[in-house]
Amino acid sequence: MIKASSGLGVKKLPILVLLLGLAGITPLFAIDIIFKPPVFTGNDDFGEYVVNQFNQRVDEVFTDLRKDIMDEIGGIDDNPQKLIGAFGTSSVFASSGATQRSYEGYDKFAVTLGSMIGFQLPSSPFSIANELRDFTTNLDEAGDMRLGVNPQALNAQIGINTSKFLLKNLYLGLKFGFMNLNFSGNSFGDVSFKTMSVGVMGNYQIFTHKSLGLGLLRWRGLSVGTGFIYQRTNLSYGFSLDPIEERISVPGYFSDDVKEALVLEDDDDIPGYVLTGFTVNVEATPRLSMDLSVNTYTIPLQAVTSVRLLSFLNLSFGLGADIGFGSAGLHATGNAEVDITGQPDSVSVDKPAEFSIVMGGDNSPAIFNPKIMAGIGFSLGPVIIDIPVTYYPMNEGYSVGITIGVAF
Repeated sequence: MIKASSGLGVKKLPILVLLLGLAGITPLFAIDIIFKPPVFTGNDDFGEYVVNQFNQRVDEVFTDLRKDIMDEIGGIDDNPQKLIGAFGTSSVFASSGATQRSYEGYDKFAVTLGSMIGFQLPSSPFSIANELRDFTTNLDEAGDMRLGVNPQALNAQIGINTSKFLLKNLYLGLKFGFMNLNFSGNSFGDVSFKTMSVGVMGNYQIFTHKSLGLGLLRWRGLSVGTGFIYQRTNLSYGFSLDPIEERISVPGYFSDDVKEALVLEDDDDIPGYVLTGFTVNVEATPRLSMDLSVNTYTIPLQAVTSVRLLSFLNLSFGLGADIGFGSAGLHATGNAEVDITGQPDSVSVDKPAEFSIVMGGDNSPAIFNPKIMAGIGFSLGPVIIDIPVTYYPMNEGYSVGITIGVAF
């Protein structure tokens, strides 16, 4: 039986560590593993005699290794819908970047810029650091988990008061966002992050502003609103790992029929390595890549009120729900170019070894997402700053952002 000459055993071969590392950093959904040994051919009479034995022994090593790999990853759910869906749902949570919900009631128009991050967690937000640190262990134990994050780094919204030309106390807005970042050739690998969003918003102010408490307290009234937002997120990450080197020792033994075939008229014609064996060197250059693609359509429904204290501090509160549609897909690939050297001159590689793994899956975001909204902001003349926070109690989600802009 062929064995690793290092004595580490099949379970600790570097190529297995590579695969399990890939399994640890990327969710496993539908898994397709190609793990084929090399096929050798004989170059002379001796090679033709021994090549079948040689191929059989190499094949046994690769078969055992593939079985160990499947045993290691078999406990993880091959279709963790919670995990995939959480990436889509977190996109819905992040769709309200550059929000103006706390400053409705402006006279003419408002322009805001902002960022928002949405995330869905399997437990309390205060345990997010532990969840991420123990991600591999938790996924292995649970098989699936509801954990997703979506950052929307740059959004803008233009709002206009239509009271003078369409409907009194009706505010309409156009929302859009875009970001395209690429990093390649660095120590972290190749990274591509792209986001795009576009939407329309509408708010109607049921109750208008009222001054309370000698001008120190002002109620901004009550607004109800809705809209339609399309959002797309694409993240690609690829990197190469250090080359893997391993040796497989082939002992100097062949079956009786091969021995008999090798008994020629002159025993000196039998090559020495029939008795001493030989060592095959295996070198692999692995590369990993992951692609996340999220497309969501969000219909926000909300009622918001706020108060202004001391002419500059703004506190807001609201209730509502986000209706979400779309899809999320996360796919990962790993492959390695495998070179084998050190075999005797009498045999050569006819078909090279193959090693690759493809995994991925798709799901939809949660459709109905009730929400509780709050925020704290500051205003100085026409300049407004807002820090909105949203909690989604039914789906264990959160979003937080920052907005800056002007309102006239």
